[in-house]
Amino acid sequence: MAKLYDVISPAGSYTDKNGQEKTRWIKHGVVIDKGAGKPPSLKMDSYAVGGDGWYTLAEPRQPHEEAAAVSGRMSRADYMRQTGGEPKQVAEVVDDFNDDIPY
Repeated sequence: MAKLYDVISPAGSYTDKNGQEKTRWIKHGVVIDKGAGKPPSLKMDSYAVGGDGWYTLAEPRQPHEEAAAVSGRMSRADYMRQTGGEPKQVAEVVDDFNDDIPY
């Protein structure tokens, strides 16, 4: 069974780092191809409460793209590509707070 589409709906908007307003999308399910001449199936994991009942079928994202979109954070590979280094470990971040500032 191959995933044909993600089922998404708009859930507000946000402003990106360039100052452009973008639509925030939520994934509610998938449309899958069952093969052998069978019609595709729709699997819904959630429903838009208070929405207008309309959903959009979008090309499926790669897993790392989906995680970044949902969390609002970049993937490890994207971080390394942009910064040229590994993300800091928790111990390194905590050490950054060891200074003389009393608050």
